[in-house]
Amino acid sequence: MLHFFFVHATDLEANTQKDDPVKYHEAWQQLCSAHGVLVPGGFGSRGIEGKIAAIEWARTQSKPFLGICLGLQCAVIEFARHVLLYKDANSSEFDKCEHQVVVEMPEHNPGVMGGTMRLGRRTTHFVSDDSIV
Repeated sequence: MLHFFFVHATDLEANTQKDDPVKYHEAWQQLCSAHGVLVPGGFGSRGIEGKIAAIEWARTQSKPFLGICLGLQCAVIEFARHVLLYKDANSSEFDKCEHQVVVEMPEHNPGVMGGTMRLGRRTTHFVSDDSIV
């Protein structure tokens, strides 16, 4: 049986630790009790650092992780920062840094919220027979 709970990504960020330490520690306790992490899609830069922190926790604790859309983009950023040691790695959508590890696709409309999404049906194949997904 799977149990799901929701943690606000912003609650995992350093600003929350400073402004509301109880909320910050409760969010981390909840995350640390998880058997896996799913970071869904979303828009904008709010909560990005919290998402990246949750992904880093999942990777370093060998917990199952599934990133969907923005969640997978955050996983690429996390890996570039903490494994490849590109400390300023980010997405061109959020930061025009030196190490843009996620770039917008030119055929989309980046000036419109959601305009960078790939539209249409896509087939996803999970190749692991022992996955709980």
